[in-house]
Amino acid sequence: MIKIANKKKETHPVMPPLAVAPKEAARLLGISERTLADILKNEQLPYKRLKRKILIPTQALRDFVSGIDGTDSVADAESNPINNITRS
Repeated sequence: MIKIANKKKETHPVMPPLAVAPKEAARLLGISERTLADILKNEQLPYKRLKRKILIPTQALRDFVSGIDGTDSVADAESNPINNITRS
């Protein structure tokens, strides 16, 4: 009988995904898929389309979340000249 020597399995570091599908992106953000669809439609979050598949870069998710702090919306609303227009 021939014995085969046990080879040590080489382990490689697991690389995190560069992009995720919308379902996974919604789960990571803690929002519904419908809300994510609205965000994508309003171009608030970049995505790539590969044929029929939509991929959202994980870095874009990080950037999106880091931009949500609640302070920008009030400052932008007060300084936006559109908000100072009165209707007659």
